[in-house]
Amino acid sequence: MRHTGFAFLFFAGALAATALNAQPGLMGHNVNFQVLTYDDPTRPIFEGAAHRTRITEGIEFGLGREGAQNDVDVVPILIDISATRIELRYSIADPGALWTAGFNGYVLTFDAGCTLIERARVDPDFTNLPFDNKRVIVDGNTLRLNVSAQKYDRDSRIGIDLSVADCPVS
Repeated sequence: MRHTGFAFLFFAGALAATALNAQPGLMGHNVNFQVLTYDDPTRPIFEGAAHRTRITEGIEFGLGREGAQNDVDVVPILIDISATRIELRYSIADPGALWTAGFNGYVLTFDAGCTLIERARVDPDFTNLPFDNKRVIVDGNTLRLNVSAQKYDRDSRIGIDLSVADCPVS
């Protein structure tokens, strides 16, 4: 019986340690974020600064102007990432329109040892811009959101719901 009790405690401890490393969804993972604009991907019109953070409760990125390149600059935006959702809000930006290009948008790359993002879909009930699923591209652990030519004001927002695989936080 002593051996059985020890085996159970060992198994329970191993299970608890695994649960700590496998947080639900995106929480605890690192994400890299960049604003990018191009007609030809080999010749960017604008290549914003690379930003990196760990996903926790609260807003992950609050971007301001970074300095114009070819007359294009970052439009101030807030980006909140939760376990299975990304919300973008233009509440800190003066109203305007985003540059028109083949791709003008946001590139989020999630650090993970396996394929983390299985699917991404626009939440039409939350999103109040003419932004649809054709503007969302998932490529491995990289998510691209093409906001080219979108008109926005301080109330504009985009919600992206994600299907996320169980992938241990490294």
